[in-house]
Amino acid sequence: MLINYYSSLPVNIELVKHIKKMKIISLIFIACFLSAAANAQVKKIYGYVQQLNGGAMQDRNSTAQKKGRKDVTSADNGRYFLFAEVVKKKTVYFQQVWIKGNLFSFRPDTIRRIPFILESSNGGELINRDTLIKSSAQQIIQLKDPVKKNTVVVPSKIKKLVAANDVVIIFRYNGKISTISLKKLTAISPLFTQ
Repeated sequence: MLINYYSSLPVNIELVKHIKKMKIISLIFIACFLSAAANAQVKKIYGYVQQLNGGAMQDRNSTAQKKGRKDVTSADNGRYFLFAEVVKKKTVYFQQVWIKGNLFSFRPDTIRRIPFILESSNGGELINRDTLIKSSAQQIIQLKDPVKKNTVVVPSKIKKLVAANDVVIIFRYNGKISTISLKKLTAISPLFTQ
């Protein structure tokens, strides 16, 4: 009897090892699924930059100073327009927006009318008309009025992501923190004024 017991022992150890591996693989799969479910709430982000030339920069800076704010964008003399496509009837809390390595504060606002068209003028006549969001079956949230925050160090957890993308958005859904990124901002018609 002893010989049979010891001869079956290696099989049992291998079986136990196999079961442990399957548990680990299952836990990894569940974690990936839950992470994907949180990321799936924000389907896509759209990002645009509009270059400002001439008096527009001066006008915008004086308006921002009157409201007690810093310049709206970084040193590249542009305005940013950011949108997130979110699954309908889901509440996502946007926590941070990183644009070109800089942290920005913002105000989320639900877009009620699609297509979303940006009309630019030089103070009277219409100059440009850019369609930023053509259509969507989902809810569109605009991250409005981005204001650059002064001297903020990029957290080490997202440093590579921020360096590799023009836009990184950190959001919370069902208590889980997730990120979504946009490799490159799309340039739209520049604004020229005197």
